[in-house]
Amino acid sequence: MFRIPAAALLAIASLAPAGARAAPGDPTLQRLLLTPGPHTTFKVIAEYDNTDVACEANLRKPLRARYAGRLEIVRAKDGTLALVNQLTFGDYLNGLSEVPRSWPPEALKAQVIAARSYALYHYNHRPNSPIGYDLCSTDACQVYRGLTVSQGAFGDAWQRAVRETAGQVLKYDGSVIQAFFFSTSWGRTVSNSEGFGGPPLPYLKPTTGEDDDAPLAHWRVEIPYTDLTSVLIDADLWSGGTITSASVGGGALVVSGGGARKSIGLIEFRRAMNQKADCLFPSKYPSKTADGHLPEPVPSIHFTLAQKADRVVLDGRGWGHGVGMSQYGARSLASRGRRAADIVSHFYGGLKPARIGEPGALRVLVGSDSVRIRIEADGPFSARGPSGEVRLGRSFQVRGGTTMKILRAGSIAPVLSVDPIGPEMQHALMGGRAAVRYELPTSAKVAAILWRDGAEIARAPVVSQKSGPNEAGIDLVDGSGDPLAPGLYEMTIEATDGIDTVRAVPVAVAVHAIPSPLPLPPPVARTRDVGPPAAIAGVTGLIVIGFLAIALRSRRKGSL
Repeated sequence: MFRIPAAALLAIASLAPAGARAAPGDPTLQRLLLTPGPHTTFKVIAEYDNTDVACEANLRKPLRARYAGRLEIVRAKDGTLALVNQLTFGDYLNGLSEVPRSWPPEALKAQVIAARSYALYHYNHRPNSPIGYDLCSTDACQVYRGLTVSQGAFGDAWQRAVRETAGQVLKYDGSVIQAFFFSTSWGRTVSNSEGFGGPPLPYLKPTTGEDDDAPLAHWRVEIPYTDLTSVLIDADLWSGGTITSASVGGGALVVSGGGARKSIGLIEFRRAMNQKADCLFPSKYPSKTADGHLPEPVPSIHFTLAQKADRVVLDGRGWGHGVGMSQYGARSLASRGRRAADIVSHFYGGLKPARIGEPGALRVLVGSDSVRIRIEADGPFSARGPSGEVRLGRSFQVRGGTTMKILRAGSIAPVLSVDPIGPEMQHALMGGRAAVRYELPTSAKVAAILWRDGAEIARAPVVSQKSGPNEAGIDLVDGSGDPLAPGLYEMTIEATDGIDTVRAVPVAVAVHAIPSPLPLPPPVARTRDVGPPAAIAGVTGLIVIGFLAIALRSRRKGSL
């Protein structure tokens, strides 16, 4: 265990990359700065204290990510740990995760323009935080996930959108606007006054949502009266008996039962359902849909209500605050041939993109309130405290408490997996193609790799694939395009989600000169392997090669 003395950890508050605006924070907080060497990245797991959380739905899941750039671990005054990523503004944009990266290119560009504008607005109005940062990484700012985005599935498309819109923002009256965006409208967007209050802004006027084809353009939730009663009681919004009647009017939900009657604002009702329903009834809420589950028990306040004998039925529209750009509307417009400049103009009062200079670098708060942060570097790095350099291994952990503590730790096991589906032996002809089916738990970049005698001999181009059953293959030719010789090979699938890189269990591939009528060789036992696959048992290989030799002799005799 390595412990940094509390008295010595007082000085490293203001370290920031060249070009960053000063965001020093509180100089009395204990800090540890990690500076990567060339091409080094940091794999991170930040864990939280859930000991007082009774509801499973409210448990804070560990932050799991990979980051380029510097990392700064800060011990806050309450003993918890915060994590700040210091990086260039361009790398920050490349790590934003606001829409699926498989969307049409012009929709991605529209999202980048809005996101760049939103980020620069908040960069110019950053909080005065003791931690010292420019932007946060949650949906309170924008969702930033580091290399999970840029190096994960479809990350190339998002990086291209960032690159092709470099410097483009939306400005009004000479200043970058706060370009709000959200998932899905209820037919029309709303003004900032209706959504948030305050004086109306001319670039945030209501307009058509253009998102009737979105998954949440229409949704339905059924709530038994008994569930509704329990939720409202738990939220301190109802003290009567079991609710037996409900209606909607004047922006409120009116409920009655047991001789009592009460009017509850729709915003209060939605908040209660979204905070309490999945805790009280985890198997019911959020409701199931054809594609999985609703994102929340009640996605918006825009719904009609119908009563059945023992329940209410909400038929609603949209998800999100409704101000600015509908992200699914941008997708729909892009699929109909609209350009990014036209898309943002539609949602932001006719504004067109303008070019400005971007900041050189910034500090992003990627995590806070952690009790332990585990770090694994994939290359050389330096660690610095106020008293100078700190020697650390590639894997270590930092704990909070009365003082910051640094301890040794083992490597962080991957979560990503690639599980082959189907036979353990494939048969293919010379010059043909071999393919393997497998299951991905999440979207990932994949490539098929062919091996012989433990050596890699061919690799297919990398492709992005979504979660679920997939297939990848490789042409059975060498670097010159000539067919590979008959024999026994192995093929595996390499996958990366931007955090982990793993390889599937190898599948044997028997390459034949002609279709073989002979019996198939016995199956090869599978063993998990994240490195180059081992050679297949020699006896099995000799049997197959013998079969191939017989087949080749027969072919030559038949051609004479």
